[in-house]
Parts: sequence; C-alpha cells; structure tokens
Amino acid sequence: MPACSAACTKPAGDAATSADGAKATDGAKAAATTVATVNGKQLSSDLLDVFVQAVSGGAQQPPSDEQKAQMLDQLINMTLAAQSAEKDGLAKDTAVQARIDLLRTQIPRGSGE
Repeated sequence: MPACSAACTKPAGDAATSADGAKATDGAKAAATTVATVNGKQLSSDLLDVFVQAVSGGAQQPPSDEQKAQMLDQLINMTLAAQSAEKDGLAKDTAVQARIDLLRTQIPRGSGE
C-alpha cells in the first residue's frame, strides 16, 4: 500500500502475530503493544482489538489472522484520513465538533472513571 509505506510502519518481524495483540495469553490481558505507527502516532493492540470487535459485530468465530491484518490496514487508513482532516482544520468545524461530542456521550464509562 503506497500511502501507508511512507507514513506508517508495522513492527518488524511477524506482522500477523503482532496484529493478534495479546491473543497468546490465557485469561489475563497482556500489556498493550504497538501494532503500527502512523506519522508518529502509535496504534496499540488494545485499539486494534476494540476495532476488530466493532467490525466483527459479535461474530461467532474470531477473525482469521489474514482478516485481522486487513482490519489493521483499514485502521491505519482511517488514522491517516483522521490525521489529514485534523491537519486541514476539520476538527474546528462546529458541526464536526458536535458530532464528536455526541460520540463521546455514547461511550460507556469504565469502572475506573
């Protein structure tokens, strides 16, 4: 993917294993790892896990390694688009800011907050 190769990096070595994040642990969640870096912004395995869960929508079976790698590419592209929009000042638009505020109200609060 040409746009990604200049703007982001995936950890060296096994990208498919990295896309699996903390899958190797049984029961306990391992510390989040960086699965990609987009223009200096690190994307964590926790972020990828949340994205995979949102995209799969409660599917019976977890996605394959190939599907998860494709979802990581999609997350990278979304991050690039968001960075571009922010650079263009879109976040200062009142309609966009209202939508962001609305989305924040839809995020359930964790027990630690």
